[in-house]
Amino acid sequence: MERNRPELKFTIRQCRLDYRHFDDLDVNFAMMDKSLAPLLVFLFFFSSQLCSQSGDLLIRLLSLETNDPIAGAHVFFDNTTSGDLSDENGEVSLKPPAGQKEKLIISHLSYESKIYDFEGYSNFEEVTIIYLETSGYSLEDVVVSSKRNAKWKKNYRLFKSALLGTGDAAEKCEILNPEVLRFENQDDLFEGHAIDLIKIRNNYLGYQIDFLLKELVVDRNGSARYRGHAKFEDLFPEGSNRKVKKNREVSFKQGPRYFFWSLIEDKIEERKFEVSLARYQEGVFTTLMVPERDQILAKNENEEIYELSFVEFLAVKNLNVKVLDDN
Repeated sequence: MERNRPELKFTIRQCRLDYRHFDDLDVNFAMMDKSLAPLLVFLFFFSSQLCSQSGDLLIRLLSLETNDPIAGAHVFFDNTTSGDLSDENGEVSLKPPAGQKEKLIISHLSYESKIYDFEGYSNFEEVTIIYLETSGYSLEDVVVSSKRNAKWKKNYRLFKSALLGTGDAAEKCEILNPEVLRFENQDDLFEGHAIDLIKIRNNYLGYQIDFLLKELVVDRNGSARYRGHAKFEDLFPEGSNRKVKKNREVSFKQGPRYFFWSLIEDKIEERKFEVSLARYQEGVFTTLMVPERDQILAKNENEEIYELSFVEFLAVKNLNVKVLDDN
């Protein structure tokens, strides 16, 4: 069964776009149809076919306090399948994805995360020593318990809905380590945190995701925003599962990245998008105007970089994409 794709509204701040890399996106999926699974469609299109790589990075991780090697740290390139764990000597060797400029992420439960942009790790030495500060957390803080109270379960449902969405696709996603999650309710805000990488198994799209959550906030009006960094493991490489392959194709066309590429390539009308500027007030979106492409998108001096900017909300409606129901 198919149904028309509902309207998607979101806000973006400090957005820089090019054909290969999206940098510093702060996306607020305000009142969007959560059956689209925000994290899953937004991070879906990643660099999965980056086999031709050069310029190996050899990194050694040491504790700033003790100078001891740090084993078991996750070191990966953001939004790719490229990454590994540091060994008992604190060492890890990686191949930067060819033609990509994704951030390098270093994460460990007991240490503060470090993030390097392309310019940063491009200047690494033959063997780069990186010191990590302790985070104050240890394995003792990760308590696996089958007994969780009603408040925790309510907060968990809200967190999962904000991160993964609702509906058929989200139901096929499982957070494998909910014990790393922490929740806060203050004033009119709900905040979700994680003391370690969130491990998500996405059976709908056939990936396992290690997600470093930096922020997740749900406002009183129900709009949610989050940001973080992800490493993907392809559970069905080379399109070995036809249904998963179809789900991936559909999900990509539902995601903001497909819209961004369409905007950059000036194919909004051809790909049947409708775009307007909107204001959100008292639970209702009001259309302000229909902008020209040049009013919201400007090319940087570097011809591959674009800047997208607007006031309040950018409302995007995709008129031709269908959402596939399972039944």
